[in-house]
Amino acid sequence: MSVLPLTSEAFELLHLLRIRGRIVTDQLGADQEVVEALSEDGLLRMTDRGAILTSTGFQRHLLHLESQRAEIDVDRFAGTYERFLRVNQPVKDVCAAWQARGTSVSEDETFKALDALEALFERVRPYLSDAANIVPRFRRYVDRLSAALDHVAEGNATFLADPQAASFHTVWFECHEDYLLTLGRDRDAEEKALG
Repeated sequence: MSVLPLTSEAFELLHLLRIRGRIVTDQLGADQEVVEALSEDGLLRMTDRGAILTSTGFQRHLLHLESQRAEIDVDRFAGTYERFLRVNQPVKDVCAAWQARGTSVSEDETFKALDALEALFERVRPYLSDAANIVPRFRRYVDRLSAALDHVAEGNATFLADPQAASFHTVWFECHEDYLLTLGRDRDAEEKALG
């Protein structure tokens, strides 16, 4: 079995798997060579439903993440997260209300939800950009959230809150999970403390 050093591309794939839990094979977004090496090293496993982390993969990811955490300004990064949390519940409320409507959503309701999410995103965008200055992978959340809003504005409501798409809600969840992982915090403990 070969031992692949944890390159940035290898870490990014492990990190995305840690955030999402499973990624369909054709959406892995990494070179096949990296996927095969991580699989050979026992860090990920391919299943009929996609790639998942192994327990060894979880541990290797955690070690790399802890190493990264030691190199960043955690207090400044945590400050951007506190700003993120100020709009987290309102974002979740808009998305939950949208999802509760089911398939009978008018164009007016779509644009009301879009307006609300755009306003919330504009409030948090500077802090996400600051987070990206500290941890560069956070730039993708700024770009992906903006792209989701653009898709909705162009008439594709799937990008508002569909859990099967790169919707605003899906990307927001991934960003939140990345914050928690990067800061070494537990979601359940945090929700109890906020709740």
